[in-house]
Amino acid sequence: MTDWTYPIRVEHPPITPPIAAASLAGVAARKARAAARFSAIDRWLPANMRRLTRFPGYAISDDGEIYSLGTARGLRRLNRQKDRDGYCCVYLRDAGKRIRVFHHKAVASAFLPSRPSEAHVLRHWDGNKENNSPSNLLWGTPQQNSDDRDRHGRTQRGSRHYRAKLTEADIPKIRALADQFSYAEIARRYSVTDVTIGLIAKNKIWRHVP
Repeated sequence: MTDWTYPIRVEHPPITPPIAAASLAGVAARKARAAARFSAIDRWLPANMRRLTRFPGYAISDDGEIYSLGTARGLRRLNRQKDRDGYCCVYLRDAGKRIRVFHHKAVASAFLPSRPSEAHVLRHWDGNKENNSPSNLLWGTPQQNSDDRDRHGRTQRGSRHYRAKLTEADIPKIRALADQFSYAEIARRYSVTDVTIGLIAKNKIWRHVP
């Protein structure tokens, strides 16, 4: 006679190995000691400084400087670097990894109101990327940021562009000539393409020139 009885599967709760449990306990103990140490640091931290939330071993001052808190001598100011766009930054340690942190973003997270939306960007009001004090930083739209570049004269527009062949003085002349000559004739005179002349005549480009 065939036995159709199936074996019963018994689910057992996972057993944490003693070594893993000890490791978890060690991690928890280290976190508790770190929390106690940073809590003590918060009590003597100067009023113009804030501890960085993601990097508790570092603090940012209201003049835009970043300090290390884990030294025996107390606060140590970190030497700032610049990225290729001129923004000040430093490299901080987090879980054994070096992470680049920008000074203006660290100041914003510590001293400014929350970012209004994902579309908002940080603006340097005076155009100086090394001036990262809270009074010089504010949230704005991309258009406002573009307007700031225009106001500070940093937009590569017109003759400021590195590939420009024309100057602002040429544009009114080209527009006037477009009523009398073909685009191709004007293009040969100024060593540009007839497409460029057509765009200028229709006020599609170089619109900042009256």
